[in-house]
Amino acid sequence: MRRIILLTILFCANCYIGKAQTAQSLFDEGKELKKSGKCSEAIGKFNQSLSLDPALTDALYEKGWCQVELKQYDQALKTLRDVRNVWPNVARVHFELGYVFEKTGYTDSAVKSYEACLQINPSYSLVYKQYGNMAYDKQDYKTALRQFLKYIEITKTEIKDYAFWYRKGYTENNTEDFAAAKQSLMRSLYLKPDYAKTYLELGYTNDKLNLYDSAIFYFQKAVNLEPNNHVGYNGIAAVYRDRYKNIPTAMEWYQKTLQLKPTERKANFGMGYCLNTQSKFSDAISYLKQAIASEPNYSAAYTEIGYSYYKTNQDELAEQHLKKAIEMNPSGVSQHYYAALLYLRKKDKQKALNMADALQRMGSRYATEIRERANQLP
Repeated sequence: MRRIILLTILFCANCYIGKAQTAQSLFDEGKELKKSGKCSEAIGKFNQSLSLDPALTDALYEKGWCQVELKQYDQALKTLRDVRNVWPNVARVHFELGYVFEKTGYTDSAVKSYEACLQINPSYSLVYKQYGNMAYDKQDYKTALRQFLKYIEITKTEIKDYAFWYRKGYTENNTEDFAAAKQSLMRSLYLKPDYAKTYLELGYTNDKLNLYDSAIFYFQKAVNLEPNNHVGYNGIAAVYRDRYKNIPTAMEWYQKTLQLKPTERKANFGMGYCLNTQSKFSDAISYLKQAIASEPNYSAAYTEIGYSYYKTNQDELAEQHLKKAIEMNPSGVSQHYYAALLYLRKKDKQKALNMADALQRMGSRYATEIRERANQLP
């Protein structure tokens, strides 16, 4: 009888060991599939592993990670919460949960999870990257850049994420550190040479660095990659218009945009601006009207069309649009100067002097000219 009991115990023990080994082997297979980028298949293996050994938390965590990778955020949230219950002091669990909260719009919960991650491991550098991304998405570029720099400072591995370097370059452009932006964007370009957005941003960067041929080069690269994206056409047009003062060539590039998107605001504004420089004021009006229709708060378009109306002796419309431009952008010189010219022509001395005062406050060289001409009015 004792022999039978002993054999039974040994048999059960062997079954348990076999069961545990099978769960572990399935987990290992899942990990290999995950390494190969086969997250759906990996989840299947992790599920099989957990069905044999529900206490294998490693499998549950890896399952949650794969769900995040597949953007199955609702499922990942449940999975990772279960992991957190078992592993409350594991930093990476809180980081993954923070990422899922971020992606599902629960920003406050995301921040709490990231903070919990840093409390456990203050050197968990990816938290700072995500803080930077969150600020970037809110267009708070100074904060984003500060967090990105913190990430670079703390991380112990080479950063091979092209999107990170692109975003860092973008924030540096927005904070007017163009030399640093160029370095960041070149790193992004090295990691992903076919990312059109990087070329567009490099076009902008080089324009700001007064490297106009290089700006055109990068904008053209973006056009080659995405010929149906009008941004590169507009970039080239702006360089020819503002830097080289080559109005006919600028107009050719704006027309390329308008062939793709007839209502695009910048191309319509650009065409109107160019036509005004050619003294084709009546022709400019239709383009500038479209620019305003496409973006009702486009102050520069109100300024330019106000000038067109002024030059075509449509004084009421000129005043209406220039007032709107001043209201939208009180520190803009051009709209005040054009309004001053209008009031001088209308012999409205006081309003002309008001514009001279405004120009004086802005430090404009036009202030003296307008004041002298206004004082000559009766």
